[in-house]
Amino acid sequence: MLHLRKGAWFFLMGRITAFGQAGKVVLIGLLVFAVTAPMFKVQAQSSLISLNKPAVALSTEDGSDPSLVNDADGSNNSHWASYMGAFQNTWVQIDLEGTFFIDRINVRNWVDGTRYYHYYIRGSLDGIHWYPIAGKSDDTPASESGDDHFVSTVARYVRVNVTYNSANQSAHISDLKVYGYPVAMSPAPPLAIEVATERGAYEAGGSVHLDVALRNKTTVPQTVAGVSAIVHGIDDPYYLREVELAANFIVAPGATATMNGMKAWDIPPDASNGAYGIFLKYTLANGEMWTDYQTFVRVTDDSELTVYQIDVHQYYGLDIFALDGGMSAEYAVQKAGEALSASVSHSWVTSAPGEGPNPVYATQEFLERSVQATVDFYNEQFGATTKFDTVIISTGVPSVPYVSRAMKAPVLPLQFLAAMSSVKELKAILDYSAAHGLSAYSTLGYDGSVTPGVAWLKLLDLPEAYKDFLNDHDVDHVVIMGSSGTFGESTAKELLDDGAVPGTVEPGDIFVMYPGGGTVYDIDQLTMKFRDLGEFQLEASYRLIADWESGVSPEQLTNFTASIQADTGVQAIDFVAGIDSLHLYEFASYVMLSFYKKNEAALSAEGPPVMGVALNPYLIAHPFYESKIRYVPFLFWQFGDVEYTVDVRLNQHLRDAIAHYFPEIDFDELHFWIGATHNFGRQLTADNYEARLIHNGLFHIEMNDYTADEVWDLSDGLNAPVEYAAHNLLAYSTPQQLKAWDASLQPLTLADLEAIPNVYPHISVTRQ
Repeated sequence: MLHLRKGAWFFLMGRITAFGQAGKVVLIGLLVFAVTAPMFKVQAQSSLISLNKPAVALSTEDGSDPSLVNDADGSNNSHWASYMGAFQNTWVQIDLEGTFFIDRINVRNWVDGTRYYHYYIRGSLDGIHWYPIAGKSDDTPASESGDDHFVSTVARYVRVNVTYNSANQSAHISDLKVYGYPVAMSPAPPLAIEVATERGAYEAGGSVHLDVALRNKTTVPQTVAGVSAIVHGIDDPYYLREVELAANFIVAPGATATMNGMKAWDIPPDASNGAYGIFLKYTLANGEMWTDYQTFVRVTDDSELTVYQIDVHQYYGLDIFALDGGMSAEYAVQKAGEALSASVSHSWVTSAPGEGPNPVYATQEFLERSVQATVDFYNEQFGATTKFDTVIISTGVPSVPYVSRAMKAPVLPLQFLAAMSSVKELKAILDYSAAHGLSAYSTLGYDGSVTPGVAWLKLLDLPEAYKDFLNDHDVDHVVIMGSSGTFGESTAKELLDDGAVPGTVEPGDIFVMYPGGGTVYDIDQLTMKFRDLGEFQLEASYRLIADWESGVSPEQLTNFTASIQADTGVQAIDFVAGIDSLHLYEFASYVMLSFYKKNEAALSAEGPPVMGVALNPYLIAHPFYESKIRYVPFLFWQFGDVEYTVDVRLNQHLRDAIAHYFPEIDFDELHFWIGATHNFGRQLTADNYEARLIHNGLFHIEMNDYTADEVWDLSDGLNAPVEYAAHNLLAYSTPQQLKAWDASLQPLTLADLEAIPNVYPHISVTRQ
């Protein structure tokens, strides 16, 4: 019979009740032993432990070596200094050369009576995994005595990040003193931690509850003196709260203690929108203290997106698809909606006039929700069981909307774009996805169209929702599409923590991308947009992977193919690839020319099967409208070489392609529609391309209103290309007539697709 001493269950009921927590602790598969306070072994005397210990820094100004931060001189005469730069962040770090319980940290900046500094402090046991300790964000002037931070943590490394100096752009620390005593730590954490929140997004004023599981990995009982949740601002690194969840229990070898519904954070009503990291700290009776990042939550409101959305407007009965959030992959879903409904769509809602899309801010469930949002869009718009002969699984390569149009096929993205400001957010998304059956890896980087840092969450295997979609819609054929080469935005370094194996692509892998090939600008942008990137270990050397936006890895192709063949009724799979994105750009022209050729008789009833060329910059496309007016798409990157694009790609390659399919067409007499807009290329692009077309003897040029964004918004008149297209379609047809005309056209088959490389060998179409 088990006898409990008086007060032994205080941690289970009294303490939790005292904190107003609704949760309870359940101990699974173990004996519960009575424990009486104090559980900690007798503390050693705290003393200065940082004096003359090795110090390093992100950067150093001349004559202000990091070693001066913890020497015996605490005056202004002996100090570390570092230019904070445009990112307002630099750091100095001390190696305590052992693990210590730390109870006080004193930071003395440069003292002149008026200036003040902002900084935050982090700790680490291994120099790789960091956790918050303290910070200063108020405007109290630096003093001779410095700032005392009374803390409770165990660390070997202490790092101070300085983010602001009221006097100038340099960080200064004249003295960094750390107080504590040695602690013997196990080689590895004795307890494995699992933490889950009810959801990933919360509103200010709400409460965050946790489900916590602590599993004893050792062969001896572990006496837990306390468990705490630490909430630390990712976007606001000065926000730091710690809440005790439970105390005083023993976990037997191999057993698990679970704490469900534990209130970890009452979100302040005035909390800023952003990501907040959740760390779990547990302390053992022997003095060991382990702190580890677990996940994050986002405080948000209705003004922010956490999953992309496609709104459907009506214009005199014509569907108008309007994407908000996402980028090329999500854009492809919208364009597939256009292709399937004989309608039009814009590019995306802009974050500001002339700017890029609204960010889709990361939550743990981002990938899961994005996959489901895609499936729901098609099912809601076209029916949950409507038969699709072909489905495309693809990156957002600019040609995929035209493949969707020509094959009358939905597009299921194999990746989605999330905005974030830390590696921690991305790791949590990948961990959450894995726990919920979604195998994925990620590329991480920056994009000029989106202010925050971004990551492409890339599926490594087919999600169950996609398998169900293929089966529910009785799909016969699948086209997998993307760039297979490493030319373009492909320079990368892999994150090496948590067992990553260089040279492979595995679930949970993260590849940091350097679009410029590793330039100073690349590094500056990544440092600015991902505030914790310096806390993680990267490969020493650069490597090339499949293009960060358009690339398909061999592992993806293998896994997708195997899952489709094993778990769906799909009869055949083709893989469409280009060695780089430029060849996939040009593929759009050949796809539509093949489509026009197959339907030549129907098209010729209204005139020549080809009437013009649509010069579309990234990311402009009107696949249905262009097919109705019989224009061939010509896709280009608006920041590329204009002379090569027009003189070679258009006036030679495209001329030859049209001549192959339709030798009777006089290329010089075609109309050339320059599809740039205010948010895609602007007036300058249009002017440059107009001049170059004229230089090549091509004079039938159509222009847009280049002050207008490619956004569906009738409040300012019919000035965007999407608005022009909708108006023009309805000037000659009704929505019903457009659908009937579209139904009369035969889609391309896999055999038709496989024939295109005979004309354009820079693309491969391979039966799997």
